[in-house]
Amino acid sequence: TTPPSHPTPQDPPHTLLLASTSGHIASLIPLPETTYRRLLSVTNQLLPALTPYGGLNAKAHRLPDGTRPVGVEAAGGRAIVDGAVLARWAELGAAKRAEIAGKGGYDGVGELREELEGVLGWSGMSYF
Repeated sequence: TTPPSHPTPQDPPHTLLLASTSGHIASLIPLPETTYRRLLSVTNQLLPALTPYGGLNAKAHRLPDGTRPVGVEAAGGRAIVDGAVLARWAELGAAKRAEIAGKGGYDGVGELREELEGVLGWSGMSYF
């Protein structure tokens, strides 16, 4: 996450693109603390509401390693908000979407949808 003083509206957020030897591509973007907390809350509510692919534990591979080397700050162990899980929010029925938006601290479904559009790149880096 970034401190409240970053990023300013004039500064576009940086995007870190990651590629693995298996062919997976991922991107990481910094989020303000309030956005991070709200989206993490939405993610934690979505995981039990959605059917996981192949019966896999949808949260296990997202958890940070329990042991950290000496000198590594605590922020390195924070969870990453997974855009793939957040994108599945649209799979839910209208009542469940409204419930999750309310529990996540949003005023309504429209406010959560707007934040997802900005974070997931529906208005930027996106295939949608």
